[in-house]
Amino acid sequence: VLKAVILNCGFTEEEFDGVCIIVDKMDKIGIGGIKNEMEGKDYNKTSVEKLMGALKEINEKGTDCLNEYGVQNNVVQDVKNVLEESNAYANGKYDVVFDFTLIRGMGYYTGSIFEIAYKDLGYSIAGGGRYDEMVGNFIGEKIPAIGFSIGFERLVNQLMEENFKVPDLEKAVLLYEPADRYIDVLAKAENIREEGYTVSIFEKAKKLGKQLNQFQGYG
Repeated sequence: VLKAVILNCGFTEEEFDGVCIIVDKMDKIGIGGIKNEMEGKDYNKTSVEKLMGALKEINEKGTDCLNEYGVQNNVVQDVKNVLEESNAYANGKYDVVFDFTLIRGMGYYTGSIFEIAYKDLGYSIAGGGRYDEMVGNFIGEKIPAIGFSIGFERLVNQLMEENFKVPDLEKAVLLYEPADRYIDVLAKAENIREEGYTVSIFEKAKKLGKQLNQFQGYG
């Protein structure tokens, strides 16, 4: 999404990485700061002005105006689907926000990226994204993949500050069929958790008895 918008504003492929480095400072210096820094570089003024307009409009309207900035319809729909299902799963317990200026420094991401923030800490406690080509580099075939890292030190420090105690809960396993909508499976798991269980989710195996024995071995 971000690349489509930047190129649509008139920047070149060669300029893309440099523009991203500046846009990545959005949460620290704001749109005004980004404009000032870009004007200090050798960028086309018309492209800079168009990008400033895009930053403002997309931040205000979200996905509704992405087509105007060169983002393809199927990409826009994919973003909307992710937001819809994420918000459905959140069920009001946390906010899911679309931020097309979000940039993560690793060059292996091939699709959506995300970060997780907590209250007003001022920094993320987890983040990751899609990297379809990484696994293939090692095994020689295309494998879709998504992953994330957790800032355990940040997370543990925050939990200690809030005097968090690990609850002693009963364990449960939720099995689903391949045809089941995964968002519905997640919602069912959340309902079971609210009843006082720790829930693990697995696809139902063809040999159910063997799978159940494995679960018993896990405790």
